[in-house]
Amino acid sequence: IDGFRHDATKHIPLSFWRLLTQKVKRHTAGTGRRIYQIGETYGSAELIGSYLGSGLIDAQFDFNLYDKAIVAFGKENAGFSDLIQVAEEGLSQYGAHHLMGTITGNQDRPRFASLAEGTVRWDEDHKLAGWTREIKREGMRGHQAMRMLTAFNMSMPGVPCIYQGDEYADVGGNDPDNRRMVRFDNLDLEEKRTREMAARWVALRRSRMSMMFGQTKLSSPAPQLLKITRQYLDETTTIFFNQSDVPVEIPNLDQAPCLLGKPMGQQIPPFTALAFAAGL
Repeated sequence: IDGFRHDATKHIPLSFWRLLTQKVKRHTAGTGRRIYQIGETYGSAELIGSYLGSGLIDAQFDFNLYDKAIVAFGKENAGFSDLIQVAEEGLSQYGAHHLMGTITGNQDRPRFASLAEGTVRWDEDHKLAGWTREIKREGMRGHQAMRMLTAFNMSMPGVPCIYQGDEYADVGGNDPDNRRMVRFDNLDLEEKRTREMAARWVALRRSRMSMMFGQTKLSSPAPQLLKITRQYLDETTTIFFNQSDVPVEIPNLDQAPCLLGKPMGQQIPPFTALAFAAGL
């Protein structure tokens, strides 16, 4: 066992979490092992953070960050101001380097790819949608949005968590339609590309100390552009997210070593995330 994923954390007495963590640490003492405990709580950053600590659990899923991220990457012209605000609140509450779970999806939510595509409406009953109609893939928007969300999670502090199927942008409504059997084979071309892109972002994060442990700065230099800068000692990684349907020009972009993606000269292509080994 490497860890525990705890449900409904706030509905269980705090004394239970203290006792459980005490027993877990006692059981693993002297073994060199660490058991990672992540919980699930809906609420403010203060409420979520009240269950975290050396004598409590290690982390919780960051639903507040997720809720803003899916709007920023899934809705047209949403902008990034709300996402930046909640991200900075999280850094203030949980610390510059924390173990919170940054998620692509959850069993209590509809598939993000379907929301982005519009095959599941944001304002409808998402469980009813899954029960009353067959939700299928329509177009590329779901793949583009999921690739951006995955890249965002890999660029932020915390522990990136990929909900099964999101690595290839699976579709569906809410529970139980979001629990379709995982497919390891029989993926179409774009599903393979999305899975490959997820693997590349995972590999990049694991290879860059700044993306795992660096200080984090978020900004929005243009209405549909997000910039994340991670700094660790003398290593800097800059990640751009272009959520618009037109290229965005960045001064001196062609002078920076590109770690992942393909810039267009000094431009970030539409609906694309790119990473660079420099401050920009």
